[in-house]
Amino acid sequence: MESFAKMKAVSFRAWDTDFFGVPIGEAVWNPASGVSLAALEQEARAKGVRCLYIFCDEKNGELPSGFLGEGFKLVEERILYAWDPAAQPAAEAKAGPLMRLVRDEDMPELRRIAHAFVPTSRFFRDGAFSPELCRRYYSVFVDKEFRENSKTFWVAEIEGRPAGFMTLQKESPKEGRIVLIAVNPDMQG
Repeated sequence: MESFAKMKAVSFRAWDTDFFGVPIGEAVWNPASGVSLAALEQEARAKGVRCLYIFCDEKNGELPSGFLGEGFKLVEERILYAWDPAAQPAAEAKAGPLMRLVRDEDMPELRRIAHAFVPTSRFFRDGAFSPELCRRYYSVFVDKEFRENSKTFWVAEIEGRPAGFMTLQKESPKEGRIVLIAVNPDMQG
């Protein structure tokens, strides 16, 4: 995800679009860019986008009231953190779950964990997608990540059982992001 200080034109979320069969787009919006929300909507319509997710910084005062009056609804909130490991002293290792790369035998449990995540997802909360399709989306997503990104798919293990997982995406040589993080509902609390 780009910095909120930068403006990003409407782009397609290709995998989501293919899965749901609806053109889904996203944009990073900053009112300081001089681009109006109406212009962003117009660009999305011109590109055939039927479901647009706009990411913006709540500090700019436009969220959520500025969007809600324009037909948007709040379906997800995110927090972005920046961390420079080179600027931090080495932390002392603490007891906790074992973190390891995903294995084939993890997949049934990780699909179950992903299903529990569905009610908190933006697709489910959007209301435009059926709950069944949202559940299938996350099962397929977890399988896709296993096949295509197993070197950035981490599992937290407690007593030999997956306690949760996170998938990562490298954005640049020095930047990455967490794509999805989920905790086993049996181990939450």
